[in-house]
Amino acid sequence: MDEAEIIANLGGAARLATLHTLLGALEASGVVLHIVSIGRKAAIVPHLRAARLLPYFGERVWGQDCEELRSLGFVKGRLIKRIMHARGWAHAEVLFVDDSQEHLDAAAEVCRTMMVTSKAVVGGMGDAEFSALRAAAGLPPATAAGGALATAAARGGKSPRR
Repeated sequence: MDEAEIIANLGGAARLATLHTLLGALEASGVVLHIVSIGRKAAIVPHLRAARLLPYFGERVWGQDCEELRSLGFVKGRLIKRIMHARGWAHAEVLFVDDSQEHLDAAAEVCRTMMVTSKAVVGGMGDAEFSALRAAAGLPPATAAGGALATAAARGGKSPRR
């Protein structure tokens, strides 16, 4: 898949600009972003790199090809709990965003959860989720030129973590 196909797969240039605006605002406010996916990290990382989104996540990307997730039976909530414990984060400080009710249910006792319902792109967040993430992080609403995103957002201090 070339870069143009990857950008299209992620919702196009306008959506990516919105994601950069959101992720940058989340990062600037102290949010630590993670991706916990049933997809393969080996496929996710090149997409993030091509879209220039990887710096927001760094090494905090897990997929089904990662021993950390595999050893926990591919239950995202278990991995999130492990990450939270290592960081000393409490339930109220972590927000898990997913489009699978099964994964959200498994994490509900561990952290706050948010269901992706808009399906702006296949399995992707839209304006409603972007706005909810900004609000959860204590950020002001996006301007007409800016937007939001996260597949998992974590924050130190008083705001949500993931």
